[in-house]
Amino acid sequence: MKPGLIKSTYIAWVKNDKQIIFMFLLVCLYMYVISPLIICSEYMAQPLCFVEPYMSFVGNGFCMPLIVMIFLVTIIDFPDISGNITFVLHRSGRMKWYNNQLVFLVLSIISFIIILFVFSIVFTGRISFITNGWSNTMINLNNESIEEYRNLKSTYPLAVTDLSMINHFRPYNAAVYNTILMILMLMFHGQLQMCLSVCFNKGVGCITSLSVLGLGLLTWAASSKLKWIFPLANSTVGWHYDKLFQETIFPHQLSLVYMIIINILIYFVGSIIIKRKQFYLGGQSYD
Repeated sequence: MKPGLIKSTYIAWVKNDKQIIFMFLLVCLYMYVISPLIICSEYMAQPLCFVEPYMSFVGNGFCMPLIVMIFLVTIIDFPDISGNITFVLHRSGRMKWYNNQLVFLVLSIISFIIILFVFSIVFTGRISFITNGWSNTMINLNNESIEEYRNLKSTYPLAVTDLSMINHFRPYNAAVYNTILMILMLMFHGQLQMCLSVCFNKGVGCITSLSVLGLGLLTWAASSKLKWIFPLANSTVGWHYDKLFQETIFPHQLSLVYMIIINILIYFVGSIIIKRKQFYLGGQSYD
């Protein structure tokens, strides 16, 4: 490993002008998740659970694709294969360089998730409790039998955590499981984009990764069993269980194994690509 290379790449990512779109994501999450949760909490005169806003970020089918797309845009300039790439590869070696890029990817994902978590509690911490139980606010938002709660849910769909998650997990357990799966999904999409960017170009990498995400979203929206082929459906524990009954639709442990396997596979594909790719001075590359 080259700590200096990892550090410089990470700093370049933090300073990248595309981080402005991350600010756009935070504004959207505040408008459509945090603010509605505060409104509902005050309307029902009930506090929120500490992690519920964060769970709406990473466990809601409307928010998850947006988060993945924004993250992919922030890393679209990485890895940097222009300029002095030939010199860097000569000094570090191809595999060391590639492994350093993956360490950078992990660090950027963790930073991304931490910022989302901190952002989720900055505005709601004062009206939240920390015990490991779902709030009456979130439970009521899923109550279809009362019209006023049903109207709130239809008005603020992005602020709602799935009933299947509420009925099968405690909040902090769900947060841990979901965070692990979310990290693995971002890792897969990031690796896929990076591999294809090196093999072809950044446009191909971004479009392919977003296409995989889009197909996952499409099959999920259609309630097709094919959704389990794609990372999206496997990346939130709530979709693995029936909303009302103790029925397992797809074991979340298998999703964890699946996510690990596809990340390992894409790593080996990336290793082959970087070993075979020909780089030349000036950043031009030819196969």
